[in-house]
Amino acid sequence: MPADAEFKGHQEYVVQEIIIKTDNVKYLREVYWSYSEKKTYIADLPVGIKGEFGPGIKSMAMIQKHVCNMSEPKIEEFFQNVGIYISQSTISRILTKGEDVEIFHQEKVEIFKAGLVSTPYQQIDGTGAKVKGENYHVQIICNPYYSTFFTLPHKDRLSILDILLCGAPRQYFFNETAFDLLDIFRLSRKMIDQIHDSLFGKIIDENQIFDIPISEYRKLFRFRFYSDFII
Repeated sequence: MPADAEFKGHQEYVVQEIIIKTDNVKYLREVYWSYSEKKTYIADLPVGIKGEFGPGIKSMAMIQKHVCNMSEPKIEEFFQNVGIYISQSTISRILTKGEDVEIFHQEKVEIFKAGLVSTPYQQIDGTGAKVKGENYHVQIICNPYYSTFFTLPHKDRLSILDILLCGAPRQYFFNETAFDLLDIFRLSRKMIDQIHDSLFGKIIDENQIFDIPISEYRKLFRFRFYSDFII
């Protein structure tokens, strides 16, 4: 610099970087033995620590799988290259089982429920898929604001109703339409009268069906048409 250069302060310049390193922690857990109960008590681990791998490794595995579209062998290779000793089977469990994954299932249910009420209509389509070599069906339900995908072994009416119920039990409404159907399907008048006297106007689920004391009612649900008055 020339001799007459005058200091005028600093200019900010940001350089982004990332550090990937292991952070292994050894916890000393207090252990107690109860002579009266003949039982060992061990102190709990900190909140968020479950199993041999911390939340950072679990979240990294999920990012690599669902954001980076990496296979499980490649995820294993990445972890081993940075000093994390983990097997493909453990990676698979992290991605598919446990409380960490249940959060995403619940989020999907909430998205689906919000999508169902976001428009007065829904579009639905289906396509085939293989699950462990077996023929399954992927049901797509969507509108302009969302899309959801459900993989099921069947694509019948009850399967679609189960999707729309979001895990709630099937319920049956014994209204006039239901009893008109019973006439159409030629159930005996005696059976229809018995069902009408006890169930007309009621909504019951499948578990309650088998609690009904009159065994004749149960015959109703052996017919293939019973789904026609499910709600």
